[in-house]
Amino acid sequence: AKGYCVPAFNPLSLGCTCAAGASLAQVGVTANGNAAEPNIPGRLVFARTGGDTSQALQITYSIGGTATPGVDYITLTGSVTIPATGNEITVPVTPIDDTIVEATERVNVTIIGTSDPNATITFPTAQVDILDDDAGVVVTVGATDASASETAGNNGLFTLSRSGSPASPLIVNVSMTGTATNGTDYQTI
Repeated sequence: AKGYCVPAFNPLSLGCTCAAGASLAQVGVTANGNAAEPNIPGRLVFARTGGDTSQALQITYSIGGTATPGVDYITLTGSVTIPATGNEITVPVTPIDDTIVEATERVNVTIIGTSDPNATITFPTAQVDILDDDAGVVVTVGATDASASETAGNNGLFTLSRSGSPASPLIVNVSMTGTATNGTDYQTI
């Protein structure tokens, strides 16, 4: 059905029927699974109900979130087309694997328009999380010799250890606390 009509919304269904009996298109996006490194894609499902399904429906959307396109996931286009006679289309959010330890990052999409000027956007936003697969480096410190004295040859000793691959250098910042003064009671560290 073409033309403008005022919808009579039924909250029990995604469908919306017009006062004239014609169907008004409703459009939305939902997330159907999160993404995970190294190669598990998340999914965004763009769907429509009602309206003229004999015509393709183009949906444009904005992209945001904490994940960086082209770095954390394959860049999305910002536009999808549900084909004629179709009700939905799935867009993968494909992670790009790296060796960087990161917190979970998020891809947000928001529908900003459709090729049907009478369509109602009912579910405008969805989010897909990208889960990281890289293990972090853990640094531990231990007092290898905890008994030091001012007597020559009786030094204390701390040992720093790291987990993970030693293939890359690692800079570790340390801070010290206690009653002994750095540079006065012991050699400057």
